[in-house]
Amino acid sequence: MPLKVVRLRAVAPFRLLVQFNDGTGGTFDCAELVRGRGELVGALRDREYFGRASLENGVPTWPNFFDISPEWLQAEMLKQGVLSKLRTAP
Repeated sequence: MPLKVVRLRAVAPFRLLVQFNDGTGGTFDCAELVRGRGELVGALRDREYFGRASLENGVPTWPNFFDISPEWLQAEMLKQGVLSKLRTAP
């Protein structure tokens, strides 16, 4: 089964609360990402615009079509030490 994000919420400032379909998740700090270069990334520096993140077929996406691969996102969260196995409701 391909990795997908099943829940996504932008939280202040420049963080994403993420849950993957494999039961892992956490809060990803996008500060380094939004400091990057490029027209699409530049739009994300606006906090209101950043908050418009949504899911398109399990991929975090913004209205300007900038997206983040779920595989990359999960790997980065693991590097940051913020990926954990989420508890499931009984």
